[in-house]
Amino acid sequence: MTRAAILALLAGLTVSVAAHAQTREVTAWLYADNYVELYVNGRLVAKDPIEFTPHNVVVTKFRASYPMTLAVVLKDFAHPRTGLEYNHTRIGDGGFVARFSNGVVTDGSWRCLVVSRGPVDRRCLDNDPARSCRVQTGPMPKGWTGARFDDRRWPRATVHGESAVRPLPVYRRYRWGGAKFIWGPDLEIDNTVLCRKTVMAPVR
Repeated sequence: MTRAAILALLAGLTVSVAAHAQTREVTAWLYADNYVELYVNGRLVAKDPIEFTPHNVVVTKFRASYPMTLAVVLKDFAHPRTGLEYNHTRIGDGGFVARFSNGVVTDGSWRCLVVSRGPVDRRCLDNDPARSCRVQTGPMPKGWTGARFDDRRWPRATVHGESAVRPLPVYRRYRWGGAKFIWGPDLEIDNTVLCRKTVMAPVR
């Protein structure tokens, strides 16, 4: 191997080591009614193993660099056509709360887009819900989990009180550090919600 090739190889190793040194390990605590996927800088790092009840707290660790974009897919269990649960007998409700060891918590500064909602007319419950209730569903924007995606036109997350979300007891086994429950504007009919938050450095 020539001297130039050796120097090039060493330079590449130095860049690789430096890039790795700039990443930080972060622990995340996630509670969703009913389901959550977590992406960091466009990469899937955690997926709720339980798609429906009982709710659980997902704890995961990941390494990532700053700026750090946190993106979550949130789903309340609902039939894809009617938006109802329990054999088309009732409307469900959602809610999501998260805390990260770098100081980030869920609050009204997150940006959230509702991509599936229903039933769009609650009166359908009075008239054969399995046939009359309907859902509105839109596409997930291309590249929405990545750092370069522009979410400035997305609405800010709606903060909901704990009494409205009614989390299961497993939620109280963890410390949430001031994190708030967020979702779309309507806990009941907003069934699939995409939320994002980008931070430039750890929050202290």
